[in-house]
Amino acid sequence: MNINKIRENIKVLFRPAVISWAVYDLANTSFAVIIITIVFPVYFTSIIVTPGMYPENFGDLMWGIAGGASMLITSVLAPLLGAVADTSRSKNKFLMVLTLACIVFSIPLFFLKSGMVAAAVILFIAANVFYQTSMMFYNSFLPQLSTSKNTGLVSGFGFSIGYMGGFLILVILIPFLRGGLEPGNLFNIRLSLIITSLFFPCIFNTFFYILKGPSRSGPDKEKDFLSDPWF
Repeated sequence: MNINKIRENIKVLFRPAVISWAVYDLANTSFAVIIITIVFPVYFTSIIVTPGMYPENFGDLMWGIAGGASMLITSVLAPLLGAVADTSRSKNKFLMVLTLACIVFSIPLFFLKSGMVAAAVILFIAANVFYQTSMMFYNSFLPQLSTSKNTGLVSGFGFSIGYMGGFLILVILIPFLRGGLEPGNLFNIRLSLIITSLFFPCIFNTFFYILKGPSRSGPDKEKDFLSDPWF
């Protein structure tokens, strides 16, 4: 790769719109890492589903049901929301509403304690549905932020920044998670959930401040979105 090509790639990646798009990925990965993957599933199966009160592996069963139900609902909504994401001129507004809804249902996770299985399942399903559907609108920005020649570059940039977000939230939460699931540390575990919920809006606000929805229609929408005067 020659110097001119490197400079061209850097210029593409460091446009404000591309950076803000990637920053959103940094923010929402915190939800995927903490709520979906690492912390909340363990808290749910080990603490919320109280050992001794339920049959063996009941927590795993309920977590599987919650995850499956949320993805089933998402798959039902996907065709409609996908069409909206592909055609709407206000997709950033849809993305904002869905993201805020995800946050609204994530914050109450802090209040969940032993035995609150039904509430935990309902809150997680709602939060995850809004998270998954928001990603449809987030991904729909990619064709407007890139050309056919640099789609992979821009997409990979956003993906890598997302991984950085996952690492960042884990570093922030180390003091709260190092005590594990010991009774004296459960408050810290719950606190990590609300920190994650607040980390999300603090970061994604940058995205909505910079990134605007497209204002073109017809042939003009095929132009490189990076040349839009909004940016």
